[in-house]
Amino acid sequence: MAVQYFFEGICYNITTQSFEKNVTPIEVAKYLKGKYKSKARLREVLFKPTNADIVQEFYKGMFELFDEVEPFTYKEAFSVKNETLRAQVFGSIDISEMLKEFSMKRIKVDGKRVNRKQFSPYGEFLGWHEYDSIYETYEVDGGKLGIENKLYVLKCWCTSTNKEHYLWINEQYANDPLSAVASTFFVYANIIPYISELKRQGDVMLIEFKDGFAMDTINQTQVFVWEGESHYVGERRPLTKEEYFGLLTAES
Repeated sequence: MAVQYFFEGICYNITTQSFEKNVTPIEVAKYLKGKYKSKARLREVLFKPTNADIVQEFYKGMFELFDEVEPFTYKEAFSVKNETLRAQVFGSIDISEMLKEFSMKRIKVDGKRVNRKQFSPYGEFLGWHEYDSIYETYEVDGGKLGIENKLYVLKCWCTSTNKEHYLWINEQYANDPLSAVASTFFVYANIIPYISELKRQGDVMLIEFKDGFAMDTINQTQVFVWEGESHYVGERRPLTKEEYFGLLTAES
């Protein structure tokens, strides 16, 4: 039976010592170099205590490849075949710097009045803060990347620094900025009814569940437990704007 190990959403088959379909060790190493920049930082992230010796071999293999590769360029990132890895690669690239080189056309602006929890740097709850969240969608000419099709991005602002950020989105969300921001997070469809709150910190989504909900693993397959019964988590899908804004209570 195959045993799988997940690192930043990328599946590594410990039994066969190979990555999932359309993912190569070189691609993973290029991604890691672009994200962590130095061996010192990579060592902090990868070399962690574990009981699985073969996982340690995976760590060492990535570390050894570090000097042999260069980070993904913008153009190379679009050619990554595996959807999960491609998303990780784009997440490691400063899109705002990249977009300065492109022609952009604004498509639509939309906003929503939201009420969010505020916390101190030490995690102390400071109360609620009401404000307007604004989002803009843009069409980008991908010609400089050798891509004939148009590309689409969502522009948003950090609530802590007011700094601009850009996220790649699918064309289907180009005319709906609120759905676009919700679509940047995928969740197992079957667990959505059991979510009590979502807290977003940059590209990380923290999920809080209702009392009595628990995640588990059966035969290397992820399941959830509710009222004493186990259920498979099912397929992942993007959140709808109603789910996203209805469940999100904090963001920074």
